[in-house]
Amino acid sequence: MKNKKIDIERNIVEIIRNITNKSIKDRTTNLFEDIDVFEILYILVELERKMHITMGDLFENSDYTVMTIENLTEKIYLNDKLTLV
Repeated sequence: MKNKKIDIERNIVEIIRNITNKSIKDRTTNLFEDIDVFEILYILVELERKMHITMGDLFENSDYTVMTIENLTEKIYLNDKLTLV
């Protein structure tokens, strides 16, 4: 199962890099600190498409603190609807 979690994180990092041309080194940094809001929307849409998870699933019982690579990875990993594309 650890490999699945690593794959999720790699996908998130790749999506961020593809959309923003930025490489986020600290997995605990809130993405709102380094990425413009409009780019975050594109990232979320791509996460929905690639991982078949809705924004509702991501933000259910969450707040802005979910917006770190580490927390997004955990939230997606714990979502039982996940299928990587």
